[in-house]
Amino acid sequence: MVMGASESGEAITRRSGSNLALSFVSLDAQRRSAMSVFYAFCRVVDDIADDAGLPKAEKLRRLGEWRRQIELCYTGVPESPLAKELAPVLRRHLIPPEYPLEIIAGVSMDVEPPRYETWEQLRQYCYRVASCVGLASIEIFGYRHTSARQFAELLGLALQTTNILRDVRQDLANGRIYLPEEDLRRAGYSRAELERGIIDERALHAFRLMGERSEHFYAAAARALHPEDRPAMRAAQVMRGVYYDVLRRIRARGFDVWRHDGRLPGWRKAWLVCGAILGERRRHAAPRASARVAVLGAGVAGLAAAVDLARAGHRVTLVEALGWAGGRAHSFRHAGTGDIVDNGQHVLMGCYRQTLEFLDTIGSRGFLREPGGLDVPFLSEGGGVARLRARRWPCPLHVARALFGFAALGTRERLRAAEPLVAAVADRSGQRWRASTAAEWLQACGQSDNAVRSLWGPFCAAALNEPVGSASAALFGEVVRRALVGRASDARVLFSRVGLSRLLVDRAIDIIAACGGEVRLGRAARRLVIREGRVAGVEVDGAGELVTDAVVSALPWGALRALLPSGSDLGRRVEPLRGAPIVGIHLWFDREVCPEPFAGLLDSPIHWIFNRNAVCDLEKPSGPSVTLVISGAYDHVGAPSDDLVRMAVEECRRFLPAAREASVLHEFVYKARDATLQARPEMLPHRPGPETAWPNLFLAGDWTDTGLPSTIEGAVVSGRRAAALVG
Repeated sequence: MVMGASESGEAITRRSGSNLALSFVSLDAQRRSAMSVFYAFCRVVDDIADDAGLPKAEKLRRLGEWRRQIELCYTGVPESPLAKELAPVLRRHLIPPEYPLEIIAGVSMDVEPPRYETWEQLRQYCYRVASCVGLASIEIFGYRHTSARQFAELLGLALQTTNILRDVRQDLANGRIYLPEEDLRRAGYSRAELERGIIDERALHAFRLMGERSEHFYAAAARALHPEDRPAMRAAQVMRGVYYDVLRRIRARGFDVWRHDGRLPGWRKAWLVCGAILGERRRHAAPRASARVAVLGAGVAGLAAAVDLARAGHRVTLVEALGWAGGRAHSFRHAGTGDIVDNGQHVLMGCYRQTLEFLDTIGSRGFLREPGGLDVPFLSEGGGVARLRARRWPCPLHVARALFGFAALGTRERLRAAEPLVAAVADRSGQRWRASTAAEWLQACGQSDNAVRSLWGPFCAAALNEPVGSASAALFGEVVRRALVGRASDARVLFSRVGLSRLLVDRAIDIIAACGGEVRLGRAARRLVIREGRVAGVEVDGAGELVTDAVVSALPWGALRALLPSGSDLGRRVEPLRGAPIVGIHLWFDREVCPEPFAGLLDSPIHWIFNRNAVCDLEKPSGPSVTLVISGAYDHVGAPSDDLVRMAVEECRRFLPAAREASVLHEFVYKARDATLQARPEMLPHRPGPETAWPNLFLAGDWTDTGLPSTIEGAVVSGRRAAALVG
């Protein structure tokens, strides 16, 4: 006989107090009774595998006996009281025998301490112990559309992965680790460290991967549910609401399930159940089904789009021609020193709202240095310093404090320095000055030559990669408004404490992979396959045609044109676009030479200098190192590297007294001829929006019309916008 099955099904279910049993209140009496019996079966077989007092052989014997009882439910007369209750439920609702048998097979996998090398191995376990419960349950609920089976399978995966995440510490205490080895390796973490209770940012990243996998399955399940089947699936939606709230709480605590597992108090569960039941009585629009989406280009825009699409339940393939991701914002190891070097020095600002959200999502915001307020030093020849500083001052006093304390301006210039801020707020659309340059706008705002030289010119070069004399007034006004006319935190200059790949790329790729996406590096897209007015696929090097439901192109404008049909309107529109160069010069000295983390250089061909040892404190260079940046480097990008190094050393010695006796040990010059789109007025009409003549082709990239110059924020905004249009 089957042990532990003498109680009635409803008594076992009431005693369990589980979230699943809680959802049965939304069912009618007959279905509630049937679900109580079926859940009791699930509870009993699970308890057999979990019973620490039973020897392994006895567990296997009892589970084997339950297999026999299930077979009798379909072919004979079962013997145990619970199996006798279960048989009419299985028969009446035509529940296929493979579902209860798979559930038994799933809990049998827990008899031995589990070890899963890959997610696919763990997925089989989750399918058996959770998806099969859902697949059997919907036969009791009833449904009209076969897509309900996909809904049940996906929701089961979502619920079980949430369980695994929530119970990491409890499972470990019972000798079980469900996290796949591949997730731990991606995070640079190990089972041994988890067993020793070493919980650091690597562990949290491993936990995050499981959480993002759950996020993907919740979204994919919602996309699979037909609106006509929603009323019948009310109990399942109640379960979704409760468990998704657990995931939400875990996310809010940075995925630190070691200290906060996200378990809900009873009142919260009751509130969510009531809310879910009432919510399901409203009419719901049909969601867009999960799509096969190709994202072309693995720069920041492509990564942002791919992450959002994967988390939204889509099946993503990210295609990149280069052998690495990150585009113009990636890192590499310098051969001469072994140091991690960025291909271009990038800074963020506090007003980069969507970039910060992206970093929060992928779990790398902790790699940023976020100062308490605005603090930008400008160096004059000989070592003089003028600081644009307003730390810990509230809005809007922070801007007034910064401008009135900026020693490079005279008294009258300080009084008039607020006029561009007022003008930027008055012309939020930027239309009034759309055809004008930033210099013309600043002149109209009463700014002196000295104010442009010492304040607005450096700000324009840094934000737009364009000299003030040719930069777009509309774009510059938008940057001024966002950075200086908002919250005090918006004006902060933020630095990555690690290489750009670690900040922006690595964890994004981990999340895409955890959500079932594929990243193909070193594979160039060659042609869009157009059929019947839609993009049907993409020809990819070494892979033939990649069949897709939608495409997000996050390629540079030139690469996009090469994919388009000859003579397309989009190709003609972007043809006039041109790039603006940046030059970065990396110098390694035999001693520290820069007293600031970063500084602007006034009256110098070098615009900015960054002290890599101060900024990258989590990946410190092998020795004292600085990076010098020339923005809008039209006059310098063609110069020989030796000449650029010579100029950089001379400028260091002119502005940094400590550099005059220092020796250069290593140098490296990075030239990017098309680092950004030219932020000029004549470029604005040629920047396309995200939608195209093809309804399933969407554009992303910092060069598209985001209303911003070509910045990391523009890239993220464009990628997320394109992902939202996919649906």
